Parts: sequence; structure tokens; C-alpha cells
Amino acid sequence: GYVPKHLRRALGVVMRKPRKADYGKPESYRMINLLDVWGKVLERIVGRRLEKWGKR
Repeated sequence: GYVPKHLRRALGVVMRKPRKADYGKPESYRMINLLDVWGKVLERIVGRRLEKWGKR
């Protein structure tokens, strides 16, 4: 489906993996994407409405 571009924004945060011997290697890190809150709220609202509509 279509999702407006401003609701698909995410902030990428790089975090260290725990207990790695060498943090000089890229494999010692992981990328976490933080999604826009409004996109999550809208997704939940639409999902609940679809569930109610599907139970009719």
C-alpha cells in the first residue's frame, strides 16, 4: 500500500554489540532504525479499524 514519505522517515543509530574484542571492525556494530512515531500511531489505528471491519 501507499505510505506518505513523511511517515516513512527513520533515524539510524549505530550501537556497539556487547562483548566484542575489537570495536575497530564494522561487524562489532549494529544499526538500529528508529521510526517516526506518527507512522506507528497511524499504522495501529488503521490496523484496528481493519480488524473491526473484518469481523463484521
